[in-house]
Amino acid sequence: ACCAQGGEYLANMYFTWSFVLRAVLKAAPLWQRYPFHTGNATETAQLQQQVHELLQQACACPSTFDEDMLFQGPHYAALKQQMLERFANISAIMRCVGCERCRFWGTLQFHGLDVALRILFSAQRDTLHGLHLSRNDVVALFNLLERLSSSLEYVQMFRDLLTLEQRRIALNKLQVHPGGAGATAPVFGDTDARQTPKNNNPFLQSPQRGLRYG
Repeated sequence: ACCAQGGEYLANMYFTWSFVLRAVLKAAPLWQRYPFHTGNATETAQLQQQVHELLQQACACPSTFDEDMLFQGPHYAALKQQMLERFANISAIMRCVGCERCRFWGTLQFHGLDVALRILFSAQRDTLHGLHLSRNDVVALFNLLERLSSSLEYVQMFRDLLTLEQRRIALNKLQVHPGGAGATAPVFGDTDARQTPKNNNPFLQSPQRGLRYG
């Protein structure tokens, strides 16, 4: 039951990542004219370059999400209303969370989902150029993309560690058989295996990695 539940969590995470990435790509014309400003001319130029590199790398990946398949048909209006109601319910729940940090990070990431939906809904109605995003909207969207990307990177790291451990166990079993005498088992947890994965894209790097609340 635990493995099945974990698989469902991973599937939801991959879907959410594809959803958010598609929204970022859909709003590419908006990012090209968005007035990114950090208060420092050098940092602002670096940020603009990093956003450009992010969009280039994302465009090179095969499309894994098609909003036209989700937001269409006679049930479009009902589906949209249902999603808005659920968003309102979750927002109300987030306001009741006792931990201030959990409430902050949860609200920020949920805000990012709301922005992604607004972009995809607007693009579906061909009104993307009239879409206005505040600074908080942009921060929430890119923060969510970074958290999801980092979480998926950690998933791959854990899979590599699991594979390494399984090989170690298999080689240890070979040592007790005549044909396996003298086999040397790799040491699990070596320096290379314990290294934290690094994003190739500097825009997705953050001192706070992983998808977590708090």
